[in-house]
Amino acid sequence: MSLASDIDSLRQTAFFEGFPDEHLRFIALAAEPRTFRAGQRIYQAGSLIGSTYAITSGNLVAILGRGQFATRRQIGAGNLIGETALLVESRATETIEAETEVRAMQLQRAVFRRLLEEYPELARDLRAKFTATLQTALGQYTAGASSMMLED
Repeated sequence: MSLASDIDSLRQTAFFEGFPDEHLRFIALAAEPRTFRAGQRIYQAGSLIGSTYAITSGNLVAILGRGQFATRRQIGAGNLIGETALLVESRATETIEAETEVRAMQLQRAVFRRLLEEYPELARDLRAKFTATLQTALGQYTAGASSMMLED
């Protein structure tokens, strides 16, 4: 892939939507292209993760739980997985496997942290994006918990 196509791929990832081209260029230069074959495991639930992946093509399946009670959800191109690993040591909450051949851009936490130190304006934009993402998730969790309480 060329730098221009890497930047376009990041731009189409919801997490990086609205980022200036300059910041996307920094991220694209720091990323490593990765290809996963169908059936290959990317994250195992509970394992430490040190990087995130921007999915550029293919489909993943995220599995929460085990056996008959496991839930599965699809993840496709334009999504980011493991984004909290960019900033802090994290554990995978789900097992993530490639359902088809998957192409992704891998961002290592150590490389990303150096990038944030060198470009504080990028750190500011990311902090705002993470805050918005966490507020949305908290709102969804709160709404779900409230509706469950109303059903009781």
